[in-house]
Amino acid sequence: MMLFILGEQLELQCRHLVLGGGQKKINLLAMIDRGHRELPIQPDFCGKQVLTNKDQNIKLLIKSLDKIEGVFLV
Repeated sequence: MMLFILGEQLELQCRHLVLGGGQKKINLLAMIDRGHRELPIQPDFCGKQVLTNKDQNIKLLIKSLDKIEGVFLV
């Protein structure tokens, strides 16, 4: 599992997988999709779409790690 925060990081990893590993297809899953596309990359699967301003952040808490579960705008 890989965690990507910025589209540029995702683009570099995809390029590495395709050129180095001979991958024919990469499926992208986003637990939270904020939009704000700077590159022509979008998830194939999305858990939740949350529209935000560019200066707003999302905090994702998972019950098994954080004792509570939720998506918070911070």
